[in-house]
Amino acid sequence: MWTRYPANVVQMGAIWCDTGTSPTFSTNPNLMVPLNSNALSPCWSLWVTWFQSGGKEGEEPPEEVKKNMERYEKMQTTLDKEEKIRLGKEILRSNAENLWTIGTIAMAPVPVIVRNNLRNVPESIPFGWGFFLFFTTANPEQFFLKPPLLESQKY
Repeated sequence: MWTRYPANVVQMGAIWCDTGTSPTFSTNPNLMVPLNSNALSPCWSLWVTWFQSGGKEGEEPPEEVKKNMERYEKMQTTLDKEEKIRLGKEILRSNAENLWTIGTIAMAPVPVIVRNNLRNVPESIPFGWGFFLFFTTANPEQFFLKPPLLESQKY
């Protein structure tokens, strides 16, 4: 599939889409704007080619997709947090209104089991794809183990 998606020989792709709620959305909205044409963002390989070639190859995307790319590029350069959030919301709204990708499940619960003596773990954590994106938002440097650590360590 890694070669079929960029070659645009796949009629439909299925992939998770968690970047809309991920803490890394502003740096990697892979499935919301045409940044890559691989199995991780199977929906717009010809548009990616068009953007990457400066319009010489691929297929010219609709104006709204071009606006989303402009919004994404502004997100990368602005230092204003509120502006970054506003631009991100515009990208998400555009995707919801135009259905560039069709999402079937969003914000599914991701249960995490925590041992009783592991303390200072938040009750809920924003989900980000992958172990590091998920737990780094929970500030694991603040976790601690309450003694005794093992039954054999009881005095």
